Amino acid sequence: MEINVCSIMLADEFTGDLMIKGAIGLDEDIVRRTRLRIGDNIAGWVALEGRPLLIEDIENDPRFVRKNLSQYNTRSLLSLPLKVNGKVFGVMNLNNKRDSKPFTVTDLYIARAISERLSYLIKKLYSQEYDGKDIKNYMKTFEGLVSAVKYYHKKDGVIHDLVNKIMDYLGVDEETKNLALYTSMLYDIGLMLTSDVVLKGKALSPAEIKALRVHPYITIALLNSFEFSEEVKKSIVHHHERYDGTGYPEGLKGDEIPLISRVLSVVDSFNAMTSDRPYRDKLSPDKAIEELKRHSGTLYDPKIVNALAMVVET
Repeated sequence: MEINVCSIMLADEFTGDLMIKGAIGLDEDIVRRTRLRIGDNIAGWVALEGRPLLIEDIENDPRFVRKNLSQYNTRSLLSLPLKVNGKVFGVMNLNNKRDSKPFTVTDLYIARAISERLSYLIKKLYSQEYDGKDIKNYMKTFEGLVSAVKYYHKKDGVIHDLVNKIMDYLGVDEETKNLALYTSMLYDIGLMLTSDVVLKGKALSPAEIKALRVHPYITIALLNSFEFSEEVKKSIVHHHERYDGTGYPEGLKGDEIPLISRVLSVVDSFNAMTSDRPYRDKLSPDKAIEELKRHSGTLYDPKIVNALAMVVET
């Protein structure tokens, strides 16, 4: 999910009005002049209700029928509450997807996870649990994360869509699905700092293999203080484990491997097989699934491979 416009609105301490405190892609005059009362407009509604809002077409949504604003090239948007201890203190607004398509439920899950982490950070800042050094370290971490996401792209959102469908097929709870989608956006950004020679070469030397195998830890280092979920961190670290215990970094096997890691392993392999590489042509989806089934029970969790086959075929 790549966006061109993002704004963070926080409630004024005295009036409760929402004001833009940070924005990407908005004119400075709009940032300075915008002020909303709780309940007014879209962001005010989200702050009042305390629930996220996905709008596919603002001009045809019965709750907010109105003309799209000129600064937005799409009529779709996401608006999510920022909460501390269950109380809304602000709103995060996302507009203008870079591909010009409407926001999806998958985007909503990812955005919700991001808003939770933003709320966590702001809570720390307001509670003065972070001193000046902590804030500087966070900003350094955040800048590294933004840079990594900027230069690291997955093929046409395939990863997110497949993770979403597999989680639905498996019938997991909403929180697990939410974390899986969020993790699917971040799990391999450590590859950005890995040499292109390592990523594109056919045969790797022992030193290159060792360098490649540390990238999950590089991802965790990039996240640093931004990520508070141990489940997300473990899912990232273990997404190269193999079902039979021959993977890395700890040789976990079977259900010892976190569920999200097992799903990412299958989806990532499927995406790699069906994408062109400098050293080979891509496989058709059917051929890729055949290959995954051939290694089902050794490299991959049979349950996840079956789930992938079902959601790709339907």
